[in-house]
Order: sequence, then C-alpha cells, then structure tokens
Amino acid sequence: MTKRYMILVLAGMLLATTTGCGSKVVESAEKVTASVSTSVTKNEEKEAISVASSEAKKLDEASIKDVITGLTDRKVKQDAKDVSFLSGILFDGDIVKEVTVDDSAVDVTKEGTYVVTYRITVDPEKLGAYEKTSFRGKVDSTIEVKRQVFILSKEEAVKYADAGEAVYDTGMQLVPRFDGTAVKLPEREIPKSCQEKGTDPIDAASGKPMEKAPKKEVTPTKQAEKKEASREEKKAEERTTKTASSESKASSNVTTSSAKKSGKGHYETCTVTDRAAWTETVVDKEGYNERVAAGTKTVVDQPEWDENIPYYTYMCGCGAEFTSSAALTAHYEAYDREPPHDTDAVITRYNTVHHPAVTHEEPEYKDIWHPAVTHTVNHPAQTHTEKVWVEE
Repeated sequence: MTKRYMILVLAGMLLATTTGCGSKVVESAEKVTASVSTSVTKNEEKEAISVASSEAKKLDEASIKDVITGLTDRKVKQDAKDVSFLSGILFDGDIVKEVTVDDSAVDVTKEGTYVVTYRITVDPEKLGAYEKTSFRGKVDSTIEVKRQVFILSKEEAVKYADAGEAVYDTGMQLVPRFDGTAVKLPEREIPKSCQEKGTDPIDAASGKPMEKAPKKEVTPTKQAEKKEASREEKKAEERTTKTASSESKASSNVTTSSAKKSGKGHYETCTVTDRAAWTETVVDKEGYNERVAAGTKTVVDQPEWDENIPYYTYMCGCGAEFTSSAALTAHYEAYDREPPHDTDAVITRYNTVHHPAVTHEEPEYKDIWHPAVTHTVNHPAQTHTEKVWVEE
C-alpha cells in the first residue's frame, strides 16, 4: 500500500507540473497515472496469489486420514488364491474419487515381506472445504501410500491365528486357529467424514456403497437350548418359592386379625430359596498348541545310480583275451602265428560301478494340543429365613 501511495503521489506531481503545457499534456499525464495504478493493482494480486499458494498445505497421507480407512499391513497365507488388497478399505465418495492398488511385487507362492502401493485420487478443493483449509495441487490429485504384505507358511499362519490375528487365505477367508475355531474378522471403520455427514462410505473392493449386514436369525444349538431350559426351570422354581413365601405372608396377615388376636397360633421360621444351587466351570489356563521335535527324516538329494566305465581287451583268433597289445603279440609268437593264432580284434567291455544315494537328515516336528485346564466350583443355594405365623 505504501508503494502504491508513493507512485500515485509522484504521478500527481507530474500532472501538476504539466498542466500549463496544454490539454494534450494533461491527457498524457492521466494515462500515465491510470497505467501506474493498473500495474500496482496487478502486482498486488500476484503477491496475494503467491501468499495464498505458500499457505496451502501439501497433499499427503496425513491429510486423508479422516476420509479413508483400512489402509493397513496384511498377513496372507502362502499359495492363497483370489486375494484382494482392496478388501476392507472404505472411503468418502464425495472427496475420494478412486482407490487403486499395485500389488505386482507380491508373490503369494513364496514366503517373505512385500510392499504394495495404494493410489488415492482426491479432489483437493472438496478435501480443503471439509478440513477448513486449502491444499496445493490440481483437481483429482493422487496420493501414494505404501503398506507391507507378509506371506506366511501354513505353520506360521496358524501361529498368528492362535494369537487372534487375521491371516487371509483363499477368497479372503480367515485362517482358523489350530483347534478349528474361527478368528474374528476385523471390524471395518467408517471414515470420520462419513460419520459426521451421515453418508454411506464406498467399499473400495466393489466400488459401491458399503452394504449393511442384515440381521441374522440365530438358531440355538442343542447345548444352548439345554442351558436356556435349565435357566427357565430355575426361574420357575424361584417364582414358585417366592409365591409360596408371598402366600405364607398373606396367610399370616389374614390370620393376624383373628387368630393372632385370639392367641390361637404361633410363629415358625422357614427357609426361602432366592437362587438354587449351581455348578460353574472355571478356566485356569486356556488350551494351546505346542510344536515339539519328533526325530529326524532322511531327505534324498540325489538318487542312487549305476555308472558303466568302458575298458578295452585284445582278442586272438583262438578266443583268448589280453589286456594289452604286447601280451597279444607274445601270444602270437608263441604259436608262430599259425591259424587260428593269426587274427585279432579289439573289443570294448564295461565295468559297472554302483553309486549310493546322496542324502541328509532334517529334523521333524509335530503339534501337540494341550486342552484347557479347568476346575468346577459348586455354588450352594442362596437362601434367607422368614418368620411365618401358623394358625393352631
């Protein structure tokens, strides 16, 4: 503002000094003033835009924490099929335009730790309106978020399942515990922005609004039915006891006005059962699986095989064989090379050498299930005593 004021003052002085020079000079001065004013206004707008741009926040993972959930590390069983790394991710469809994942680096057939890259496309203007701030970036800016994927062997997957952790198998089913019981599926968290606005989040796996789970009709098992029947019997017994107690009290109240006044009767003490005796099973130690050594096993690195090694013999026409040509020549000369000692042949024969298999020993393990350690507590009936008037 100070610069603008000084420039306008200088322009005014220029106008004042040129007034006497004619109307053309005045018009020129006015044009100079207007030009200077326009230039100053444009500079101020550029400075304002520059300041606003410097105050805008950068789009990063922290800026979208309230509009998307489920971007977590995952554990997957080795050789699992149809695994979706978008499963469990929910986002605000008004602000987040698209969520994709690059899982090309993951090899589910090999154990190890891998990295997947999520790409979240957002509208900075709408995100800024929700956060009551502004973000740098063009419309539909994309943010990259990296997470780890752990490919676990069957044994490791069961260990994590026994600890209550979610390990995904084929079709995004959870690996059960060693004893066959199911692991609880992690609850999906609705983004904070959707909670505040009361809107349904979008499921990244399906691209549709999150389906609300229908209420299931629970069919009681036989054991549950027995427990329910036992509870009903106890309640009926308690009601009967209380009714008897109430009738005794009513009888005593009725007889008090007549028999008690006449002195024909007396008080007796009776026991009222508030709760029948019951048995409780207390778990001292939860059941667990233990892996123990079970000896060794022989692993064949190379099977046994036979090797044929060639060697040569020198045969005389008479059928005699010799291991060298010198020995054959001496044989010829001993018979003066008379037939049939006048011909020879070189024959290739083989010696067979047997090679045993190449092996090594590896340790073997087995799983031992230790059942839960429990004890039984017998709780006595809960009672109280009451005095009842008995008519004679």
